[in-house]
Amino acid sequence: MNTFRRGMSGVYYLDPGARVMPPAPPQGAAIVRAPATAGPNGRRMTYEEALAQDILQRNQTRAGTNHALPWQGVIPSNFFTEAGRARVQRPPWLDMPASGQSFSWDHIQGAPPAQVILPVIGAQVVLVQFRVPARNNGVIRLIANELITGTAWQGTGKVIWQILADRVPIQNYEAIVSSFGTTAAPGHTGGPLIISESQLIQLVLNNVNLAPAGQVLQGLLGGYYYPIEAEPDGGAWVN
Repeated sequence: MNTFRRGMSGVYYLDPGARVMPPAPPQGAAIVRAPATAGPNGRRMTYEEALAQDILQRNQTRAGTNHALPWQGVIPSNFFTEAGRARVQRPPWLDMPASGQSFSWDHIQGAPPAQVILPVIGAQVVLVQFRVPARNNGVIRLIANELITGTAWQGTGKVIWQILADRVPIQNYEAIVSSFGTTAAPGHTGGPLIISESQLIQLVLNNVNLAPAGQVLQGLLGGYYYPIEAEPDGGAWVN
């Protein structure tokens, strides 16, 4: 039975001797036919070693020239892009895969959108709340946290914003004292903010010491979900 196996390099290999049927490679993944021949000390070579050995042989130059030896088609053409570069697959937390689904939450999931007002001093209010779908992980890329008031608040610590996962502050997002952006022009996180299956995600504001006078609050969390099956099952991925 010919089946596919994902190698440590992230490339899918055609494995003619496999006895277990793994998941099929994702659409557009590179596929290489690389036989596992005998290696040093009679050890059975890995597919990565066999592929590397073949590429090394193909890249040997003719004596007195800088031209590579003719390519014999051992590696199928779909391993290369039109520009001649190897096609690679980036982790789903860096690039949304084709199976991913984007989201942009600016209110509480399951509740109708409603205006949020600054609470009394010492109180907390939830602006955005959603739950990561089952069998999915996700990434938050966009954040907006806006307090519409004529009173200076940014950087003062009078109000503190937080992003919570299962009601626990996410590291580095537990004490936000300035605005990342508005709902019309949200800001970007410094890197992928990874969220996990079934987690309850919230954007909240804590009023530390700002006198309430009907000030309006707005918030947004944007990003995408992706199926857990899109994550690597071990080995190296291109970052």
